[in-house]
Amino acid sequence: MWFQNALDIYSKDLEILDFPLMQYGDQIGAVKVIPNPIYEYDEIWQQFKNGLIIAMLFFVFVNFSIFFLFGKIISPINLLIEGFKNLEQGKYKNNKENFGISELDILRVKLNQLTVKLKKNDERIHELNQKLISIQEQEKKEISRDLHDEIGQSLAAIQVQAAAIKTSRKANAQADLIISTTKDLMHQTRNLIKRLSLSIIDDLGIEDALIDLIKNWSRRTLCKNINVNVDLPDSKIFKSQLNETVYRLTQEALTNMSKHSRPKEVLISVQRNGNVIHLCFMNNGLLKRTKKTSGIGILGMQERVKNLSGSFKQSIYKGFYKIEIGLPIK
Repeated sequence: MWFQNALDIYSKDLEILDFPLMQYGDQIGAVKVIPNPIYEYDEIWQQFKNGLIIAMLFFVFVNFSIFFLFGKIISPINLLIEGFKNLEQGKYKNNKENFGISELDILRVKLNQLTVKLKKNDERIHELNQKLISIQEQEKKEISRDLHDEIGQSLAAIQVQAAAIKTSRKANAQADLIISTTKDLMHQTRNLIKRLSLSIIDDLGIEDALIDLIKNWSRRTLCKNINVNVDLPDSKIFKSQLNETVYRLTQEALTNMSKHSRPKEVLISVQRNGNVIHLCFMNNGLLKRTKKTSGIGILGMQERVKNLSGSFKQSIYKGFYKIEIGLPIK
């Protein structure tokens, strides 16, 4: 037995005793006493085992107590951390659970108050952004109307006058120049009106309006490798706000490509899939940027998508800057 062997190592050697048997002065025999400590070992083992069991029970009790106490403290802290993560992700959730620890309950109350304030601020910002977009659209319509009513008419008058001057032989060259210039100005004005006003959607429909927008953009860009896929069946039943949003998102994406990149290849896809319109804009003109763009144009696109409860995702995929948008058809 290992326990007995261990005791033997630390115990003194047991002495064997001899007791002679005497009779009438003569030794007639002897009694030899050989000690056997097995019973002592058993008693010591029982005491050791009982002590070990008590020590183990005490160890388990202490660890369980520590685990319980730390769990009671750490669990509320984890809930507070989760609350901050929700705030970071724009999820405004109040925690009504009582932690039972006054200091942590104070933090919980303060976090809930902060959540309420941030939610109100976010709603206010969202409301202001909606108003801003509405005002921008109204201003664009007014500008397009002014361009049409004032500049367009003036250019038409110049063209008529120039045509009249052309009857004079001496003024032929100048008249031709005036006519050519006014034609260019009128063409540019029409394009500007198209960009500012969304009446083109009513005139052509959203599909043809998008194709016209992309064609006009492709003429102004150096990129020649442009792949376009526009497929919006039953687009006539779309609400005007949805059509306007699709058009403005495409317009802003093209503007961002012109301003912030020099792509050699562009992929544009606007398709309907069930009750969702999927928009995808990709270009490989990253200009050595490794981080996703977060400029005013992108923020404006995100706000338009948010107004329709859509989804917006931007990423870098195989050397292409990619924007993916999903707009529900309601």
